[in-house]
Amino acid sequence: MIRTKRVTHCVASAVFLALAALPLTAQDLVIKETMKTTTTMMGASNRSGSSTTYFSPKTMKVAGVDGRDSIIHFDAQKIVTVDNGKKTYSEMTFKELEEMAARVGAEMEKNREQLETMKKMMGQVSENFTVERVGPGDTIAGFKTEKYLVKGPFEMEVWAAPELKTPTQYYDILKMRIPKNPLFDAGKMYDEMKKIDGMTLRSVMTVRMMGRETKTTTEAVSVEKTTLPAETFAVPAGYTLEKRQEMK
Repeated sequence: MIRTKRVTHCVASAVFLALAALPLTAQDLVIKETMKTTTTMMGASNRSGSSTTYFSPKTMKVAGVDGRDSIIHFDAQKIVTVDNGKKTYSEMTFKELEEMAARVGAEMEKNREQLETMKKMMGQVSENFTVERVGPGDTIAGFKTEKYLVKGPFEMEVWAAPELKTPTQYYDILKMRIPKNPLFDAGKMYDEMKKIDGMTLRSVMTVRMMGRETKTTTEAVSVEKTTLPAETFAVPAGYTLEKRQEMK
């Protein structure tokens, strides 16, 4: 059983990044985006929010509306999670994150019977992922895009800007952050997404399960090319290092 909110937040952050699918770039960028999730089942519920992502050649930072920031140092192979409300931060290396994801997957594997029941509830869905280029897409935040369709256990439409390149190692980091899921191999999705040429500026993901449809739309509203100061990716002065609790 996972007994720490920190682990939960790390996994949740991974899902958010997977939806955003935003890359490390060769220059400094500031991207502002909106996200809206709609769930329908005997009625509807909606959630929405916004975030800002900062990129430099070796670092990226996601500042969410929940008061938490995730800073990924690709050169140091380290992830820093900042809680601005508590004025604390925690650190985790890529290796530690990969090990944690493996432990989470192992815990999920122990509940094989429940997982098989859930799988039946999901119906006959493909366990594989494919990426198909559809053709020219919309102009988003001032950039021309190409549209792609990702098919698998869920469907995702992607509008990517070829002018803003995505290095393939970015998706390798996302694979590392996602626990091994006995229901489907999310790692295959990121391998397939390497076929997408450019940065994702809009994505629409649709998940159907047990008569319920959940649709999450993420879209960049502005992309600014700029020069970011080093302190953009630094922990604010006076914040306290918080030790991570391990899974029990």
